[in-house]
Amino acid sequence: MNAWFANPLYLIGAVGVLLPVLIHLLTREQVMRVDFPTLRFFVRTSRATLARKRLWEVLLIALRMLACLLLVLMFANPLFARRAAPGTGDTARVVVVDVSGSMSRPAMEKPLREELDELARQAAQGGTRTAVLAFDDAPRVEADFEAGPAEVRGALDDLRPGQGASNLDAALRKANEMLASEKTGSKEIVLVSDLQKAGWARYHGDWRLGQGVKLVVKPVAADGDDVAIVQADVPRGLLLENRPRLVIARVMNFGKTAHERVKVTFEVNGATVETREIALPAGGAAPVRFRHRFDRLGDNPGCVRVEAADADPANNVFYFNARVQPRIRVVILNGRPSVQPRDDAAYFLRAALDMGEDSPFDVRTLPADAAEAAVEATRAGVIILADVSTVAPATVSALREALRRGGGLLFLPGRSTDAAMFQQTFGDLAPCGLRRVITPGGSGEHAETSLAMVDYDYPAFETFKGVGRGDFRSARFYKYWEVTGSQTALVPARFEDERPAILETKMGGGTVILAMTPGDPEWTDFPQRVLFLPYLHELVQYLGARAERRTAYAVGDVVELPKGARVLDEKGRALDDPARVTETPGLWTVEPPAGGAAREGEPASFQIAVNRDFAEADPARIGPDEILAALSPAEESAEGEAGAVKLGRFSHADVSVAMMLAFCVLAIMELAVGNRVVRH
Repeated sequence: MNAWFANPLYLIGAVGVLLPVLIHLLTREQVMRVDFPTLRFFVRTSRATLARKRLWEVLLIALRMLACLLLVLMFANPLFARRAAPGTGDTARVVVVDVSGSMSRPAMEKPLREELDELARQAAQGGTRTAVLAFDDAPRVEADFEAGPAEVRGALDDLRPGQGASNLDAALRKANEMLASEKTGSKEIVLVSDLQKAGWARYHGDWRLGQGVKLVVKPVAADGDDVAIVQADVPRGLLLENRPRLVIARVMNFGKTAHERVKVTFEVNGATVETREIALPAGGAAPVRFRHRFDRLGDNPGCVRVEAADADPANNVFYFNARVQPRIRVVILNGRPSVQPRDDAAYFLRAALDMGEDSPFDVRTLPADAAEAAVEATRAGVIILADVSTVAPATVSALREALRRGGGLLFLPGRSTDAAMFQQTFGDLAPCGLRRVITPGGSGEHAETSLAMVDYDYPAFETFKGVGRGDFRSARFYKYWEVTGSQTALVPARFEDERPAILETKMGGGTVILAMTPGDPEWTDFPQRVLFLPYLHELVQYLGARAERRTAYAVGDVVELPKGARVLDEKGRALDDPARVTETPGLWTVEPPAGGAAREGEPASFQIAVNRDFAEADPARIGPDEILAALSPAEESAEGEAGAVKLGRFSHADVSVAMMLAFCVLAIMELAVGNRVVRH
């Protein structure tokens, strides 16, 4: 431990340590030696007494000298700091460079390059061991502490901003970890960034800089108006249907100048569909809505493009790929056919799903015991069993095969369903068994219940999440089934008595749902309510939706590519390294090797859309002082003029208190020893 002093001139007072010795020598008694014959027998005793007296005098002088020395040190004000490990450089520095999308503005290039060149020159001057850390959404070490000045300069020269999101928290945390293992006299982090506020949003105060680590912030900024797409809503997982779908883009003006006529273009499959003009006041935003009927099966790549010359053209376009699947083939196995609509178990189901050419479903209704039931179930994506107790063994095998292929089953037991027979036929397919029919509140004309719990995060209910989207609690239920053995099933809805209303389980590659109430007016008024049709559509689409390949990615995401696949841009040019497909926004085509369709039933090639994080368009900045205040160690923070400033492992206050206590102890010891040393 080395010591430095705030007031080194007071060390001159250290000569005062000799003052107790000088006083002792000047004031000691001069004793005349006289021999008395009659006292010759006491000589040995007298000598022992004098020796003990001299020992106490030496101890007294030492205590007084230590007290004087401690008093001098207190005035000199010592400050303690860690000693640099032998053989290490004077300073360990981590240069942290922001290469996120917000740094890619053309106006940023010159000031960023000037800062990096200056840091490279400082690294070449010696006395500093420099590491280089680049970051966007994640930090990357471009040069470690073992790198020489030439390697550091090369790493800094090669840095170029990309299109990734910004994560200041992760970058500074990584730099702090790199310095933690360094044993050097000085540690420093130099941050070169535009200090985008969105990049600091992930810091939650859960860490601080290490002791002795200094943070130097070098802001890089460029002014200029900017118009950007900050939000987009594009339909995904579409089914082939005739109705148009809504595409919405929110455009914002981050500049101080109003734009009266900003053109926004909507493109699909390489063709311009529509162009609109919007007015954007300074600092204002406006939504742009396009309606389009996606009537082509497979991938439908497109984009929304803002035509504006501004500071950052990269955020003026949003790419998407609307993948359209064929209509879902639905087979309804009717366990209670009837010419009377109220008595037909499939009446309300067929009416809600079979809507002609505009329907996303291809519906076929059959009696549960029909000979062709097994064949139709094999071809179907979703099979609905309406009030069915049992089916032929061949049909059961077809249901099992449908689940293996990724299809869905929807059980709607009703008034004709026999619980024992149901369990015997569908025991290994249904989520649970049936026990008995419940009439809420007992028998009576007004006996009814409603749904008390609906999980709006459940895929079939997501559309209804939010105020005004639909209230399932308004539906009345007069009868429903009580189940048994449902402990392992998912329950997205419950009745008021907490009994399950809907249960789900996964089986093979498919999904099985069991609803406790069928579409029967004697059991519920739900089929006669407006909410029933969209609810049933969402439920059947959820059951029939295959695990489709992902179409939308953000810059920096990882794409699962088939081995040996090629990646082509919009002009058909192959990417040198397919794994780098998400480094740049755009529409990309993935082509597996010849004959290498990645998944059964999918085309050999598919398209993906890559976009930059919307937050990179926001020019809001955080101040360097805010970052420094958040990351400074608590024990190093100033506590006012009278507070203590931490240096190394000890503070000035700690050392001062210790020395004062030591001085008090020495004073007490000096008083005690002085009383034993009596001078005559």
